Amino acid sequence: MLARQPKAEGREDVKAIYKSHKSEIMRTIVVTPPLSTPEVKTLGDLGRHVRHRRTKSGLRIDDAAALCGVASGSMSKLENGQVGMSTDKLLRILDGLGLVLMVVSREDVGELLASHRETPSK
Repeated sequence: MLARQPKAEGREDVKAIYKSHKSEIMRTIVVTPPLSTPEVKTLGDLGRHVRHRRTKSGLRIDDAAALCGVASGSMSKLENGQVGMSTDKLLRILDGLGLVLMVVSREDVGELLASHRETPSK
């Protein structure tokens, strides 16, 4: 029968294994495709924009949440278009990812979208 190792030693072993296999352990970030338009009509649209920006930046959801000062569950809810988030949290997430929220009249949205289509993507 194997003797149990003290917890402190076990933690050091885990740290050593993590350091030696870090590149294998790290998850690959798959960049989600951008939406064809910046227009947001549903929470799902907004969530897809946020997820695209996060993955394009190479951030895991927990790292992006920490960067934005919110829980990873809040970030997940937003990316999945679920309700139940305060406006304050939403604005913190958008700001943390370098996104802005614009309020545009319906009369002006066509012109704005047309200028977006004319501007080459980066």
